[in-house]
Amino acid sequence: MSPAAALDGLQLDLEESRALDYFLHRAAPCLAATQDGVFWTSLVPQLIRRDAAARNAVLAISCMFEHPPETSDVVSGASSISRSQSQALKWQSRSIKGFHAILSRNGTRMHEKEQIELALLSCVLLTTIEFQQNNVHSALALLTRGYNMASSIPGELASKLSETIKGILIPILARQTVLMASYGRLPPKQWFERFQRIAPTSVSEIESLTDARAGLYTCLFKGMEFIQTAHAAYMEVSPPDLSPGGPLRMHQAAVMKELTLWDKAFFDFSERKGGRFSEQERLAVTTMIMYYNVACIWNEIELDRTHMVQDRLLHRFQRVVDCAEALLDAAKVTGHETPTPFSFEMGVIPPLFFTGLKCRHPLIRRKTVDLLRRAPRQEALFAAEMNARAIEKLIEVEEVEELAKAVAEGRWAGDMPSQEMRCGHAAIVYEQVDGKKVQPILSYVRGYSRDESGKPQMRRGEVPLY
Repeated sequence: MSPAAALDGLQLDLEESRALDYFLHRAAPCLAATQDGVFWTSLVPQLIRRDAAARNAVLAISCMFEHPPETSDVVSGASSISRSQSQALKWQSRSIKGFHAILSRNGTRMHEKEQIELALLSCVLLTTIEFQQNNVHSALALLTRGYNMASSIPGELASKLSETIKGILIPILARQTVLMASYGRLPPKQWFERFQRIAPTSVSEIESLTDARAGLYTCLFKGMEFIQTAHAAYMEVSPPDLSPGGPLRMHQAAVMKELTLWDKAFFDFSERKGGRFSEQERLAVTTMIMYYNVACIWNEIELDRTHMVQDRLLHRFQRVVDCAEALLDAAKVTGHETPTPFSFEMGVIPPLFFTGLKCRHPLIRRKTVDLLRRAPRQEALFAAEMNARAIEKLIEVEEVEELAKAVAEGRWAGDMPSQEMRCGHAAIVYEQVDGKKVQPILSYVRGYSRDESGKPQMRRGEVPLY
């Protein structure tokens, strides 16, 4: 559907007409990125015409895309909002009312295919608005609502669902599982199994880029399950069993096997294609290779408490950085000289942030900071500038003065932070500072030992980002 056709016949005031026009011509192509064109540039424009709740959500998304909240306002605690932001919140409020009206028709357990489609679409759009405002808890609550709706679809109806639901909406919700997990909200295993029932994926049979992405996210989800299991084991009073035949090592090996199967299937698919990818497909391939390497690193380092194993994975860290740079260079060639305000899907920011935190190679680390400052301002709940600052602060924490000085002066001799200086865990958290508004903090943990009773002990530290 053309942008003009999407608006044709709609009763809109001047402000609404302008916002929808901006969405169709500017925001939607950016939100589509390399892999979500059908959803943002085809499905959503069709929905604008037939559902008021979705239309109001799109109006809010468009307004916030054009007038994003400034990071400085969030950090300083500025309470005033602009006229544009106020208008976006009004449209958001109308959309939420419409969303609840859809749900109230038959309760949360829905039986009509059209109602399921509208409810899931509205859920994704409202989640996007919360992403744009960096409302972590509200976004995760909406995603949870979406998972609950999808998993409550009766078995007899699952096989009759439209391709819109099975091929687009369910996979979108499944992919966002990775986002929820990174914020400590991994859904129950049965949710993922129900998604697989509605929209099956395979890591070893790839016939299209859609298959490849679905399979890769399956691997990522299983990797998240392993990481959650490992974290829980380390918090037990008794030290975890890390023997080669122990449950954690076996779980780790199973995840690595899944990743290896995906890698082989993806290579075979690429060989069959003979490299005949369009530019957009090539960028999608680059994105998947980047995330595949992140998944391999995360899986390999999870059971290491020396934090030294990363040094033998520099080739994978470098691959992540190379892929991210290629994606950003491609965006520049297409005319995006400055970072776009927002992307719904996770793109280059999470892999660069992960690399900056985990890789101790000083030059690779500093490269992630440079690339983050070229990235979109925000991807889902990941803010580029805040992540760049967090990496810079962690560099200050882990690198002794002489090492940092040698790197700055171009006389680095190849040494890296010592084991004693390395932090096992680092994350951005929000805390109230000096009785003022909640501020972003780099929280880190250094060292791992157990006291006389066997209880895990770690030295914690915090550094304000601003």
